[in-house]
Amino acid sequence: MMHSTKKWLTLVAVGLIGVLLYIFFWYILFWAAGNPLLSEHRSKDFFFYVALIAGSLYVFRFRLNQGEMRFWQGLLVGLFVSSLTLGLSAGFVWYYLTYAHPEHLQAFINQFVQLLESNPEKAQQTYGAQWGQVVSDLKKLTAWQLVLKEELLKKIAVCGLITLTGSALLRK
Repeated sequence: MMHSTKKWLTLVAVGLIGVLLYIFFWYILFWAAGNPLLSEHRSKDFFFYVALIAGSLYVFRFRLNQGEMRFWQGLLVGLFVSSLTLGLSAGFVWYYLTYAHPEHLQAFINQFVQLLESNPEKAQQTYGAQWGQVVSDLKKLTAWQLVLKEELLKKIAVCGLITLTGSALLRK
């Protein structure tokens, strides 16, 4: 049986590989669309997280733990790997939007504001009477706020669901 520290180091390596693959994906969007925030393919990173978590659960069960994995172990592994990957990936996106290409954040904000202002009826229907406040708040959006909402909060929920499903399917 493999020592516990080696198991965790292997999972850290899987998480770091996940971060590198995410950065690679981000730059593919950069080269393909010019601005990763405006790319229509940006939401496809969902499949990346499915593969990352399923792969980490598979590695843990069949490579590190002799074909056995309890449900709680799967939860722990999936949440550890996804938290590591999400945290470092969010840090990368924050750095990218704050220092490397801050104009991409501004272009994203401008496009969203233009979309809302070009169709006020639809904006009112979607956001209610406060749609003007939404536009005002959007104009003050920072890289950290965008990263927190788009890169962390939404993806934590997705990764949690993937982890629950994968842990239930691969338990033994």
